[in-house]
Amino acid sequence: MRDLVPQDQIGTFFSRRMSLARALDIPLALAAGMYIDYWRKHLADHELFGYSTLFFMGFSVGLIGVYYISRTPEPSMGEVESLPRFFTLIVKPFRDNNFKNLITFMGSWNFAVNLAAPFFTVYMLKRLEMDLSLIIALTVLSQVMNIAFLQTWGRVADRFSHKSVLAVSGPLFIISILAWTFTTMPEKYVLTLPLLVIIHMVMGISTAGVTLASATIGLKLAPRGEATSYLAANSLVNSLAAGIAPVLGGLFADFFAERELSLALTWISPGRELAIQTLNLQQWDFFFFLAFLIGLYSIHRLSLVKEEGEVKERVLINELMWEVKRSMNNLSTIGGLRRMVRFPFTLVTALKNKKIKK
Repeated sequence: MRDLVPQDQIGTFFSRRMSLARALDIPLALAAGMYIDYWRKHLADHELFGYSTLFFMGFSVGLIGVYYISRTPEPSMGEVESLPRFFTLIVKPFRDNNFKNLITFMGSWNFAVNLAAPFFTVYMLKRLEMDLSLIIALTVLSQVMNIAFLQTWGRVADRFSHKSVLAVSGPLFIISILAWTFTTMPEKYVLTLPLLVIIHMVMGISTAGVTLASATIGLKLAPRGEATSYLAANSLVNSLAAGIAPVLGGLFADFFAERELSLALTWISPGRELAIQTLNLQQWDFFFFLAFLIGLYSIHRLSLVKEEGEVKERVLINELMWEVKRSMNNLSTIGGLRRMVRFPFTLVTALKNKKIKK
């Protein structure tokens, strides 16, 4: 794909590809589940055949993909005089300082995400005692926000750089992980559900940018003709980090189950004592907080990566606001809704102009 996709269209191409895939994921998964339930109900004695039919359908659709990739023209590879050793190919990317910084960022990022992400659903089920239907609704909300912003992130990545997208979406995701620790104070409270809704919305938006940019920045930074070894080294580190993190989380889950870290502000007066809980970490909260710290380190490593076209975060945020405004305008033909969407942006612009005049 590094050789097939034009460099100035990588973000747009992959964002469209991911959007279509995500849009198909949810309805197909639901349809497959309903199909299996129907088969179990009416053909209980032949349950295995239901799964076999499903697998065969997946195989058949996969062949369509094979057909189209076989029809895709591929640039010819240059002649190689001698085949390098495998170890030499894997080590070479680590001698490239810029790509090594990218590998370090990706490795630490995947470790942080996979340390926290496996426990989100468990946390809502066990600690918050939420109904499964509500958890599914929050997950769907996150997926909808993810799909809605994928192409926006893709256009921004092509216009500026993939690193710039990561520099904005990465901290958003890390802050979302830290926000999980505030859903209990120390137990559920009135703001728990509203906070979860905001967390899932922000995570959906930020995950779209992180997933897209992290998947494509390696393609862009790998030297032409050597992408295979560079991306292999990157995938090796990512896979190790993503595999080790949840295993460590599982090993330490019982340890942290019996630990608690609490911080409170206490006001004592002659007739009254008031204690305000500012921080309370229990069990899975420790994983969220640790993932937040590791995520901060990964963002630091990202700052050392050099990519052509990178811009300041403020410029990218302004561009994102404009993209969201344009998308909302395209969705509606009702003047009142357009004015409602336009209002916050015009207000911010007016305040900026007023400040500049002063």
